[in-house]
This record gives sequence, C-alpha cells and structure tokens, in this order.
Amino acid sequence: QAQKSAHEERLERRLKHMDAMAKAHEINLPVTQTGTQNTSFTSTQHSLANESMTTITGGTQETMLTVTPEDMQVFFKAVNEREADLKGDLASRRKANQQEIDKIQEDVNKISAEVTGVDNEHKKLESELNDIRSEVSTIASQAPGQGVRVRQSDIDSLRAKAADYAKQRDQATNDKDLKEIPAQIRAKEGQIDMLKREIEDDNLALRELRQNTDAQNSITVLKEQAVSELESLKEALKDNAFLLNKLNLTAPTLPDETDERGDDILDVVEAFSNAINDKNETIQQELNTAKDDLASKERVVSEKSALLSHTKNNLVSLRSKLDSLGGDNGPVGKFQRAVAAIRQYEQNTGTTPILEGDDPQQVMAHISARLEDIEKASTATIQPEMLGNLLDQLYKMSAVMEGDEQKIVCPCCTRDFEGLDDVQAFRDNLERMKDVETSELLRANKQGIEKSRAAKAEFQNWRNLVSETMSGVVDWNRMTKEAKDAEVAIRGIEQDLTADTNELDAAKETVSDLQRDADEMRDLHDASKRWMEDTSRFARKKMEIYQKKADLSVSTNTFTDRDLETVEADLAKRQAEKDSLNNQIIQLNKKMTKLNNNIALLSQQATNIEKMANDKQKKFESEQQSSIRKKKLQARQAEINEELPKIKSKLLKLKQTMRTKDGDLKRSRKSAEDELETLSSKLRKFESDVSSLHQIQSEIDDYLDSNKEEDLNRITDKISSLSHRSDVKNAEIEKIKPELEKLNKRIEDQASQEKLIKENLKMIQMKDRICKLEAAVSEAKEDVEKVEGFDKYERALRGCQKKLQELSNKQAHSEGRRGGLIEQIRSLKRKLKSEDYNDIDERHRIVVIKHETTQIAVSDLEKYYSALDNALLRYHGIKIEEINRIIRELWNLTYKGEDITNIELVSGQESGARKSYNYRVVMSKGNTKLDMRGRCSAGQRVLAAIVIRMALAETFCVNFGCIALDEPTVNLDFNNKNGLAIALAQIISSRAQQSNFQLIVITHDEEFVSMMKAELASQSGFSMPEKYFQVRREEAADGKYYSKIDAIDWDELV
Repeated sequence: QAQKSAHEERLERRLKHMDAMAKAHEINLPVTQTGTQNTSFTSTQHSLANESMTTITGGTQETMLTVTPEDMQVFFKAVNEREADLKGDLASRRKANQQEIDKIQEDVNKISAEVTGVDNEHKKLESELNDIRSEVSTIASQAPGQGVRVRQSDIDSLRAKAADYAKQRDQATNDKDLKEIPAQIRAKEGQIDMLKREIEDDNLALRELRQNTDAQNSITVLKEQAVSELESLKEALKDNAFLLNKLNLTAPTLPDETDERGDDILDVVEAFSNAINDKNETIQQELNTAKDDLASKERVVSEKSALLSHTKNNLVSLRSKLDSLGGDNGPVGKFQRAVAAIRQYEQNTGTTPILEGDDPQQVMAHISARLEDIEKASTATIQPEMLGNLLDQLYKMSAVMEGDEQKIVCPCCTRDFEGLDDVQAFRDNLERMKDVETSELLRANKQGIEKSRAAKAEFQNWRNLVSETMSGVVDWNRMTKEAKDAEVAIRGIEQDLTADTNELDAAKETVSDLQRDADEMRDLHDASKRWMEDTSRFARKKMEIYQKKADLSVSTNTFTDRDLETVEADLAKRQAEKDSLNNQIIQLNKKMTKLNNNIALLSQQATNIEKMANDKQKKFESEQQSSIRKKKLQARQAEINEELPKIKSKLLKLKQTMRTKDGDLKRSRKSAEDELETLSSKLRKFESDVSSLHQIQSEIDDYLDSNKEEDLNRITDKISSLSHRSDVKNAEIEKIKPELEKLNKRIEDQASQEKLIKENLKMIQMKDRICKLEAAVSEAKEDVEKVEGFDKYERALRGCQKKLQELSNKQAHSEGRRGGLIEQIRSLKRKLKSEDYNDIDERHRIVVIKHETTQIAVSDLEKYYSALDNALLRYHGIKIEEINRIIRELWNLTYKGEDITNIELVSGQESGARKSYNYRVVMSKGNTKLDMRGRCSAGQRVLAAIVIRMALAETFCVNFGCIALDEPTVNLDFNNKNGLAIALAQIISSRAQQSNFQLIVITHDEEFVSMMKAELASQSGFSMPEKYFQVRREEAADGKYYSKIDAIDWDELV
C-alpha cells in the first residue's frame, strides 16, 4: 500500500509537474480526454507531449488520465523543442535588445553631433562677433580726421604729373642711339673674339717655340752638370786610391760618357759599392770577433788577477795563523816539547819501541799504548800478604810423597835436595822472602810499583798536553800544507797571468788594428754611399737628357712659317688691337649706361608719382570701403546678436533631448538586462523542471517495472476522488465569478488602485518565490551537507573561486598592459614615420659599417703599435749594447785604476700607460757588479760622466760631430787625467776625416792642456791644431774689466 501510495504520489507529482511545465513554459499539444466530467465545470486543456489530460476546476470530480510511454516520448520531444525555442528566444531577444540599444545609441550620437555642430556654430558666431567688434574698433581708430582726408583732385593732379614723366621716358626710350650702340658693341665683340682666337694660336706657337728652346737649353745645362759630376766622381775615386789600395780594393774604371742613359756607370759604381759593403761587413765581423775575444781575454785576466790576489791574501792569512800557532807558547811548541820529553824518557828508561814521527794521532796512540803497558805492569806486582801465601804454597808443593816416604823437592824444577842442609837452606830462604824487612823480592816489587806510578803520571800529563794541542797541531800541519800549495798555485797563476796578459795585449793590438781598419772602412763606406748617390744623380740626369732629346725629336713645330720674333710681334699687334676694341666697347657701354640711367630715372620718377597717386587712390578707396565695411559689420553684428539667443535656445533643447536619450539608453540597457535575465532564469527553470521530470519519470518507470496493478488501481481510485473534489471546487469558482467580475470592473475603473494591487501582487509573488527559494536553498544545503567530503569540496570551491578572481585580476591587468602595449606600438609606429627615423635602416647600416671599419682600423693600429713597440725595444737594446761597447773601450782607455774593470748603463723598463726606462750606471770588478751611486769617488763620477756622454754622442750624433767638455778634469788624479787626454786624442784622430767634427774643451788645468798636446802630437792621420785659445780678464782704460781671448801657439805652451 505504501509503495502504491508513493507511486500514485509520483504519478500525481508527474502530472502536476507536467501541468506546471505546460502552464509555465507554454508547451502546446492536442489533448485527448479519457474520462467524464460534469457539464457545470469549466475545462482548461493543455497539450502535454502527446499525453492527454484534463484538469477540471470548479467541481468535485477529477478525471485521471492515463499517460503511456509513447505519450511521454512525445512530451519529451515537445519539451526539447520548447527548450530550443527558449534558447532561440533568448538569443533573438539579446540580438533585438542590442539592435534597439544600438539604434538609441545612434540617435544619441546624432544628437551629440548636432549639439557639437550647434555649439561650434555658437562659438563661431561669438568669435565672429568678437572679430567684428575688434575690426569696427580698428576702423574707428584708423579713420583720419576731417582735415587729412584724401580728395579726388589731389589724385588727378598726381596722375597728370606722372603722365608728363612717362612721356619724357618714352621720348628717351625712342632715342636711335639705344639701337645703334648695341649693334656697334656686338660688331666690336665679334672682332675681339676673332682676335682672341688668333692670339691663342700665337700663344700656342710661342709656347712651342719657347719650349723647344728651353728644352735645348735644359739639355745643355744637364750635360754640363753630368760632366761636372762625373769629373767630381773620378776625382773622389782618385783621392781615395791610397785607401783603396791599403784595403786591397781596386778603384773601378768608369765607362766613357758616351753612355747615353748612364746605366753602365751606375752598374760599375753599384758593383764597387757592393764590394765595399761586403769588405766592410767582413772587417766588421772580424772586429766583432776580435772584440769578443778581447772581452773574453779581459775577463780571463780579470778573473785570474782576482784569483791571484785572493790566493796571496789567503797565503798571508795562513802565514799569520802559522806564526800564531808555531811560537814557543803556541800549541805546536808545546806539542814538540812533549814529544821530545817522551823520546828522552824512553831513551833513558830503555823502553822500546821509541816514539817516532810527529803526527798527533800517532803520538796519542803511542802514549795510550804506554799507559796500557804501565797499567799492565802495575797489575803484575804482588802484595806482601799474597807473596807469603804464595811462598807457603810453594813450601807445601815441595813436600811430595814417594811411596810411603815424604821427601822435600824443589817446587819449581822438582829436583831432589842433596841433604838436610839444602832443605834447611830452602826453608830459610822462603822465610827470608816472606819477611817484609829483609825480603829483596818485596823490596824490588815495591820499587817497581813506584816507578810505574811515576811513569803513569808522566804519560798522563803528556797525553793531556797532546790532547790540548792536537787541534792546533793538526791545523798547523794543514795550514802548512795549504801554504805550500798556495805558493805553488801563486807561481802557476802568475805564469798563466803573464801569458794571458801577453795574449790580452796582442788581442788589444789586433782590436786596435781592426778598429783602425774598420774606421777607415767606415769612412770608405760613407764615401761609397756618396759616390753611389752621385752616380745615381748622374744616371738620372743622363736619363733626363735622353728623354728630353727623345721628346724634342718627337715634338713638331706646326708654325714653321714664322720664327719666334715674328710670332711675338704678331702677338703684340693683335693684343693692342684687342685692347683698343675693348676701350671702344667701354666707351659705348658708358654712353649706353648713361642713356639707360636717364630712362631709368624718368621711369622711376613716373613710377613713384604713379605709385603716390595709386596709394592716394587706394587710401581714398580704403576710406570709402572702410565706411561701407563698418556699416556691413554693424549690420552683421545686429544679425548675430539676433541669432545667438536662438542658437542658445536650440542648444539647450538639444542637450535636453540628448539627456533624455541618454536616460532612454540606460533604461533600455537596464530593461534588456532584466529581460535577458528573466529569459535566462526561465530557461534555467525549464531545465531544472525537465531534470525533475526525468527524475520522477525514472522513479515511475522503476515502479512500473515491478508490475503492481493493485497499487495502480488504488491510485486510480484516489485520483477519481480527487477529481471529484476538483469538480466541486470548480463549481464554487463558478459561483463567485460574478463577484470577481464586479471587482475587476471596479479595478479597471481605478487605475491607481490597479497599479497598487499589481505591485502588491508582484510583491506577494516575490515573497512566495523568496520563501520557495529559501526552502529550496535550505534543502539544497541539507543535501549538500549530507554529501561526503562537503568541507573538502567547499574549500576547493573557495580556492577555485579565489584562483578565478586572481585569474580575472591577471586578465584585467593583462588587458590593461595589452592596451598600453598597443598604444605604445602605435606611438612607436608614429615615431618611426617621423623625420628623425626616416631611412633609419640605411643610416643604421652606414653607422654599423663605420663602426666595423673603425674596429678593423683599431685592430690594425694595435698590430702596428705592437710591431712598432717591439721594434723600439729591439732598437733600444741594440743602442744600449752599442753605448756599453763604446763605454767599455773609453773606460779601459781612460781609467787607470784597478778597482773598477768596466762600467756600463743598465736600463729597467717600467710598465704603465706610457712605457718609460730607468737608467743606472753600474761598475764591475771581475764578475761582481755594483751600482756606482754612493760607492765611487768624485773623480770616478766625473770620468764616468764624460765617458758616458762621449759614448752617447758617438752613438746618436752621427751627423752632428760637436763635443763640448767643460772642466773635464775636476776631481781627476794624474793618471786618470792622462787617460782622458789619451782618449780625447784618439777620438780626434779617428774623427779627423769627419767634415763636421769639432771638439771644444774648456779647462783651467794647464797640465791637462800639456797632456793633450803630447797625446795629439803622438797621433797620426790628421793635422795638429795650430793654436789653442786662452780667455783672460783685462782692465781697460775706463777701469772696467773685459774678457779677452788670445790664440796661442802650441809651441808657446811650456
């Protein structure tokens, strides 16, 4: 029964639900009635998806309808169609609303445009009104007074005067000279053009004639110069014939000057120059080898000298130590006295073997052996008690048994005693030997002990003495041997040093000879360069002569009918004619200018007067127009004043209309939104009803599948009963219909009450709907709370909502950024179209090319800089070596001391933005080098400064041979002054052939001057200076002192 009741309830629910859906969603289908009803009831038919049913109201009977599965299929089909219709209505309504809104928006836009137009017109009129007022004010301010107005008679008078000037201008313009003068000028210009062409021809001929003459003169001059240079070259070769023969070189035989191009002479001299270069390189290599050998020998001599000095110092030190060790009170004297005492003792005591040799170790070993012998001897002595016991034992040993008898025998040799006397004597001797007072044996034993003790004490003293002096003796022996070896070594070193010194002197002579040859070869090499330059210059001149002759032979004279004087005379004549024509043209131009100036003056006067008349006419017309214009402006001002209120009124109406349209637009949008929301909610309600219907249908299908007919019958009876009740209710409704009609009529009469009731009804419906929704929400909440994991899903929902909000914010942010980027892109596009970025790609390409080429150039410059820097470093090293070589030669030549072998420059490079070098002077002795600063005397410093400066001048001042020395002998001793004089004399001798060499020495040291005289006289290869100059002070007649310079002969120098 319960299941049937539930089934009937579900059927009733389905029927009501379908009825509600049919009413609510207007599902129209034909109705098929299967029951009876009272005729007094009113019927309302609904088409429900091919399901026939009749709902009867107003009576007490109800007709239950049977719904088949086919009917449900038809109904569901109608539901689906209705759902599609609802969705279509929603879409069409949305579209219609949008169209309506767009139409209103279009009206609003039109009205807005019209408002803008009217507003612009209003502003335009106001601007025009302001302009009119300003113009009227300007016209009023510019209007002249009554006495300065322009009159028409003044204008006519000016026009008459202008016509008079124009008539004079026309008369001047029609002057016949204006036409004749240009014709005369053109004719004379034609004559001038003809003369110009003739003058050009004459100039061409004149240049050609003069060029040929100049070429011939140039050839003559070049020939003379070539002959002179060839003679100079031959003379130079002849002058150096002695030097060439000395160097085993043969002067070349120059070819005859018939060589047109000079190639033969150039080849001969070039071959000769190459031979000199080869010879120079050979001599230079030999010189470098000899210098290296000399430096090696100097090093060897210096090292052996240092070794000899060191060995001698060691020998002196050894001898001093030997003297301290070998004195009487020294360890060696003490040791020798101890050895002599030991030998004397052993000889006196007769001890063997006697000490031999003086080696401390042997002596110590001998003493130790003697002490061991003495110790052994002392241990071999017997004490008196022991001797008594020993004698008692001997006596006992003398009594031996022979058979049964006892007899006394010798305990040493076991011989028998001859009698009792011998036995008694034996016994007495033993007793005497035991007695301490009378025993010779004990006495001898005691003396031996005392001698051993004394000998032991002696030898112990000697051993202590030897031990104390042993190290000194060993050192003395070693030093004696070293001293002998040192003497031998010194003799050997002195012999070797003598040989090496001889070799060094020979090497110096060889270097000197080679240096002299090298200097002569260098002079010859320089001369060969000059010869080569002279020969090249001679060959160039010969080639120039050859080319000029060829050009002269090729050149042809096109003016062979006239000579140079004729051409010059014709040229002067034509030039004079040309100048005369130019003067005539100038006179005609002056006359023409005068006429034109007169015409221009008249024209200018006529124009000025005409302009004055026109200005007055314009002013007169302007005054008239200003008066007319003022009237028009005033009229227009009045019109604008009338139009402005109308436009303002129209503008206010348009703005009011636009506000109304804006309100309509907002209301339309709100209404459309409400309507769309209503349709959307209706669609959602429809979908919810369909879902509920499907749920009820599913339950009904489950029940029908159980085949419970009885339950169905009961449900049918119940439906019939309900239907009857429904008929009763419908009858009641029919009874109250007249009253309802009256009420409706009253409601229709009272529109305000009707509106109020509708609002109340709407409110009641909304309340009912709210209650239902709240109930549905409560049920939904209860169902949701019953769902397992609700809290989890709720948290997940909140998380998703939060994430959705974040994504929405991000989307809005991204949209904003996107809008900003789009605007930025537009701005950049506009910027790219501007003039600053016009042809930016091409300009960028050009700049990139410049940048790349600049980078390449910088890279190349870095390579060049690196190569140049390396070259400078190599050049610096070569020059430093050359300077040090010259310093070494000059120092060995000038410095006579033995404490410094050589000095040299040492450079140290400092890194930084710019490379720099620090130079210092070091001195060397043997292999030891020290800085000269703070370690040398004043004379050494002065001499080093002079030597270094002379070396620098020799290295870098090749073409400037001037050396000036101011007081070079300050702080120099005699030997060093003499060395400096020798060096300067050799420099003068070696540089005598140099044309630009000059030595200036300023000194107060007359001794040094004498040295210079002696050394210069000893040199060869140059002429001795005739005089030297002496500067002194003399008092003049005016009482003042003046410097006086006297040239003094060398012979006067004492």
